[in-house]
Amino acid sequence: MTSARKDKNTKARDNKKVEIAPAAEPVAVAAPVPELDMSSPQGGPARRNIDLERREDRFLIFIRDTQDVLDALGEFADIIEYEKTPVTHTLYCGDSIRGLPPGLSVKARTYSIDRQVGRWEVNGDTLFNLLELKRTVAIKGPDSNGQASADFDFDFMAEARGYEEVFEVLDLAAQSFPTDSLKSKKRTSSMTLGEVIDLLSNPVPYHGKVPEDLYLFLLENVHPLDDFKWMPLNGTEYRRKHFKTKDPQYRDVFRATMDTRVTHYSFRRLGGGRFTGTPVGVEDFSRLEIKADYDKLQNTPLGERIAEIVLNFKAFRIPSKKYRSLTLRGQDIIEKYGFKTELPGNNLKAFFMASPIRYRDREHYVNLARYIATSGTFKLFPEQPMLIEVHENAVVGKDNKLFVRLTGNSIIYDRAPETKKIQDLKLEKSDRCPVAVIPIESRDELGLELFKNLKEKNNRYLRSKGFLVQHKKTKRVYKVALERIITGKRRSTEDVCIYYMGKEGAVAAFNDYERIEQEILALYRFLKKYPLFKSVF
Repeated sequence: MTSARKDKNTKARDNKKVEIAPAAEPVAVAAPVPELDMSSPQGGPARRNIDLERREDRFLIFIRDTQDVLDALGEFADIIEYEKTPVTHTLYCGDSIRGLPPGLSVKARTYSIDRQVGRWEVNGDTLFNLLELKRTVAIKGPDSNGQASADFDFDFMAEARGYEEVFEVLDLAAQSFPTDSLKSKKRTSSMTLGEVIDLLSNPVPYHGKVPEDLYLFLLENVHPLDDFKWMPLNGTEYRRKHFKTKDPQYRDVFRATMDTRVTHYSFRRLGGGRFTGTPVGVEDFSRLEIKADYDKLQNTPLGERIAEIVLNFKAFRIPSKKYRSLTLRGQDIIEKYGFKTELPGNNLKAFFMASPIRYRDREHYVNLARYIATSGTFKLFPEQPMLIEVHENAVVGKDNKLFVRLTGNSIIYDRAPETKKIQDLKLEKSDRCPVAVIPIESRDELGLELFKNLKEKNNRYLRSKGFLVQHKKTKRVYKVALERIITGKRRSTEDVCIYYMGKEGAVAAFNDYERIEQEILALYRFLKKYPLFKSVF
């Protein structure tokens, strides 16, 4: 294992409209992208020796504790910040209907001295310094559990920075995806956004112009996504500090970064190869990411000190910046429509059991959209739909009659919803406003007594993806989502959920639950006929 950066790199860096055709009949789900056996000759650079114990853990650090954590890490690590290019900008590329490719992450990155002023404007000529691609593959080996992710980073400033190739294994268990991932870094010269999108859309003309392992990776994993209309979907911006151990013996088994004031952007297409990103949220906490080989750190002073920091600062696991950004993008899309609720005091949700959704079935959601387009009563909203996603990690429990969630840097108290069941459909009516929302700025505000008194305490991860659907006559809008909830040690549920979102246009009456429930039942009966949902009954 080699260090990801050499000391001499510091100075070098500082110089430096998609159509959904309605189907006459439900469309069968396309086969998932084939997994690549890393022992195969086609595995390219992934065939090299891998340390499967190296992993990455993401933690939330409360805002008032950030400096204390920096001081604690500074006891055994040098703090590195590139003063002339301290701000990192990252674009995530995907398709507005299909979202980000399942099992594959594609992002372009650049570095600068300043943050964006308001909007983030990019076009085909915008230069990027790093193209990062990650995918999940099958790995054979006694310690791999048969799954891992191969992540390939291609840094366009290779020669200027003098990077060496580095392999890392990242633990993604907290996000309910396969357990490990492998990251490898390669470098070429800078590329424009237009070239990146062209490369993703069709890598064949770039054969011989980009590194061979990059070309093979794109050919095997991106080229089959020929139905993707590639564009920037979301982005992040943050300042990053790097930590490198002062003791040379640990430099290959521990690295860490601290990201502060992470700003999230949602992008939309303007035409002519131009895109604009609107800020949709700024995180009022810091992110600590630790990349460590815990086997080699076990029973060492450094390993014990890292564990103390995580415990003492009550550092909770959080989803990646990518998934937080997608969640805020979905919220922003819905809010911009300005739906008027007829239920000002309540939220209304209905759900029924679904077949397990393979994360790799890249056409699963778009085929659901095609099926909805066949309805005579409902239609996709808007006509060219956009995938709406929610990703959330939380600690949940009960405090007397209240449900309690610690999510991000807030504790939220809710009353239990009212529930009823009609056939296989469960309906929940909950308060629109929580009983209390308590912001947490420091670990000292997070009383341990609170969690000692909680009943049924557990960790919970939610992944939700779906589309907005409108009743053609009444103009009421609902969100139809495929959701997976993982509670505790991998106990999971798969549901089709229907959320009442409000109404487009004027509201004639309030609190007419009966009419809304009748529409939800009609939508449920239509969705139940979809073959992939029907198979579970």
